[in-house]
Amino acid sequence: MQYSKRFLAFALPVVIGVALLVTLVMTRQGPHQVALKERTTPVRVIRVPRVDMVPRARAYGTVQPGRSWDAVAEVGGTVVRVNPKVKSGAFLKAGSVLLGVDPTDYELAIAQRRADIAGTKAQLLDNEVREANSRRSLAIEKQALILSDKELERRRRLARQGAASQSGVEQQERQVLVQRQNVISHENTLALLSPERKSLEAQLARYQAQLAEAEHNLQRATIRLPFDARISQLHVEKNQSVRPGDVLLVADDIATAEIEAQLPMQVVRNIMTTRAEPVAAMIENVGEVFGITARVRLPDFDIEWPGRLVRMSATLDPETRTVGAIVEVDEPYRGVIAGIRPPLVKEMFVEVDLSGRARRDTLVVPRTAVHDGSVYVVDAEGRLRIQPIESSLVQPEFLAVTKGVKEGDRLVISQLIPAIQGMLLEPQADEAARVRLISAAEGKE
Repeated sequence: MQYSKRFLAFALPVVIGVALLVTLVMTRQGPHQVALKERTTPVRVIRVPRVDMVPRARAYGTVQPGRSWDAVAEVGGTVVRVNPKVKSGAFLKAGSVLLGVDPTDYELAIAQRRADIAGTKAQLLDNEVREANSRRSLAIEKQALILSDKELERRRRLARQGAASQSGVEQQERQVLVQRQNVISHENTLALLSPERKSLEAQLARYQAQLAEAEHNLQRATIRLPFDARISQLHVEKNQSVRPGDVLLVADDIATAEIEAQLPMQVVRNIMTTRAEPVAAMIENVGEVFGITARVRLPDFDIEWPGRLVRMSATLDPETRTVGAIVEVDEPYRGVIAGIRPPLVKEMFVEVDLSGRARRDTLVVPRTAVHDGSVYVVDAEGRLRIQPIESSLVQPEFLAVTKGVKEGDRLVISQLIPAIQGMLLEPQADEAARVRLISAAEGKE
């Protein structure tokens, strides 16, 4: 009896379990089937625009004055005058007296040369008077010689007739010889007066040249500013002795400023259009020849100055393979507002933006939309097409495309990971991005 109870306690649950299992198997239903639907990926797109693209180049450099003047001492002496306004950073007008070297030695030299000139002119006047007197005396002596010759001829005729003695003839002959000697003496005097006059004239010219030199030295003893400038450095003080060749001060021109910005050769070629121009024209006026405009900005500030590309540097940097583009800005101190708009001062670090001639009807795409030389395009069926492209110009914000896309193509500009050819996309137009692209390509940003 006890055995039968244990058997029932074990077998009954097993029977119930088997019965339940059979029931579940017999009443089970098949799995619920759900129809599969292709997944779409939302992306931002823009229509590929065709614009008049302006190639641009951006570089950086430091401001230098258009010209800098070293005031070099041309004469030696002691500095006896210093303009109190001559200080580093001061602005002065053209013609302003800056410094003065002691002029005493040069004033004495002028006085001495003027005295020498006066003495020489007096000697020349004396020479002229003696020459005039000698010419008059020579004329008289020549006339007296003519009369002596006639008298000698008369006495010889009388001696042949026996009316005069031979001694009288001889006496007259001696008189003729004496008169001829007088004529020769006056001629010699005149001959000597001519070289004496030439010597005095040469001496006068030498004294006049020395006077001009002394006057020039006196002028050079005063240092004047040749153009409107800002004093950069001052190297002398009052009562300091200077020698010829010493640099007294340095002044920077305020009419123009120059910035030399280094650009890679490829970038230079991008902003230049092909022109058949003489080399001299390209050297002297690069910006105008190639239609390049320039703007100078302070980095991180909304301040800019119009400039012009005036020339390229003479050498290529062997390390960076860049060439210097020299941009000139007129009146760098114009429009200065304290605390708001500073001037373009020496050694200021600035940004230079160069823009070339517009290239008509150019297809452009954002640079961020290019992936290993290809772009993502949404086709007519809304699927992804990975399209290789070719470009003629690469700019920081965009590429100028020559092959691979056409105007109006829907270009994917958002990041697409993974990007699978033919995947279904849900394009969403981003007009703001398209406007920014066109603005950048047309050089308006």
